[in-house]
Amino acid sequence: MKTGDKIAFVLLSNGTLVVRPKTRSAHDLAGMLRRAGQPTIPLEAMQVDLAENDPAK
Repeated sequence: MKTGDKIAFVLLSNGTLVVRPKTRSAHDLAGMLRRAGQPTIPLEAMQVDLAENDPAK
């Protein structure tokens, strides 16, 4: 790590505190879950699915 690097603190349910570098933005993660032959899902379809499965409702 170097000066200016960001870190994330995560408290686990068992009381363990995990400190890890926070080096990526959401833009860096784009496409990481894509596999060859896997169809793309439009954003509208994801939003509909998330709205239908909202536990807050």
